[in-house]
Amino acid sequence: MKLPTETLFATLEKLCRGRPATLKKEIYLIRDWLTKERWTRPQGYMSKAAAFSAYMAYHLPIHLPETFWILDQAFSKGGLPRIEKVLDLGAGPGTATLSLLLWLKAKELRDVKEITLVDQSGRALDAAETLVKTISPEPKINRVRAYFDGLDARTITGDMDFVICSHVLNEFGNGPRYRERKYEFIKKSMKALKSGRTAIFIEPPLREPTLDIMWIRDQIVQENEFTIKAPCPKGIVQCTMAAERLGWCYAQAPRIWTKAWGLNPWDKEIEKTFGIVLNHPGFSYLVLMNEAPKEENIEPHAIAITDPKSPDHLLCTSEGARQSESPYRGAYIRSLSSLKLRPLGRRRPSYGGSSESS
Repeated sequence: MKLPTETLFATLEKLCRGRPATLKKEIYLIRDWLTKERWTRPQGYMSKAAAFSAYMAYHLPIHLPETFWILDQAFSKGGLPRIEKVLDLGAGPGTATLSLLLWLKAKELRDVKEITLVDQSGRALDAAETLVKTISPEPKINRVRAYFDGLDARTITGDMDFVICSHVLNEFGNGPRYRERKYEFIKKSMKALKSGRTAIFIEPPLREPTLDIMWIRDQIVQENEFTIKAPCPKGIVQCTMAAERLGWCYAQAPRIWTKAWGLNPWDKEIEKTFGIVLNHPGFSYLVLMNEAPKEENIEPHAIAITDPKSPDHLLCTSEGARQSESPYRGAYIRSLSSLKLRPLGRRRPSYGGSSESS
């Protein structure tokens, strides 16, 4: 099925008043503000026209495939209830919601009826509403201007079918002293959902934000209130990577996969302009269902936790870390019977990640 990505990116170019190549200087600045020079960025920077245009022109094209890929992996055999009402927390230009809408179209599922966009920037909400209507004009759009953790009666309605929170949690800060706050935010976010409905939390593939997600994942298992739908294999009590000290858990989905859907038309321009390679930018994530764990909610699978270039090809399985061939980091391996699994030896490697797509 042909997706309306040409129209989407034509609208994006109009909103940005340019493309990555023409906004090169501004994009370099916004990248520094989001990574190595976070402390220098001015307050309310996302409401400044030049900064926000640079953010949209660079980060939206890079992150657009993420929610699409996660949904396609986690719900490959169905099991996702009809999505009528969506809540996007820290929506920015609506990247994650756009990805969800495109996935629904790709799977020929019914469009949503209502979308609530939450962001502190009025400029971001304007852009998100415009872009969403470009590909899905029918849904009702609710705009809530609030700080990303400003969860209140406008958002915690208890009748949502889907909650998205993409590249937001790391704004709290990262590391052990911020984990409880992130965890409380996730639990409060889940109260917006109907029983049995789904939330996705996506983070950059950096060490500290992802280790925070891994810690939160183990806390959720202990409290037994929500089902961890993905990425973890069925039956994992403690995070395998944390227990075995194997680094941090993130995916590097190949861009060639999303290219077939037309989700990344600006990749070549971004690569040429900034001298980078976007074969497989990474992201970490957690998919939760708002109900107590049930075995039938988790499809049997293993997760590749190294890439093919690693000296040890490791999978996270229901029995813990095992050595076996893996196509790419984060890949779901469902044909478990065909795998030749070998126990992890005494050596405990630590696998790193890239910060390029953060």
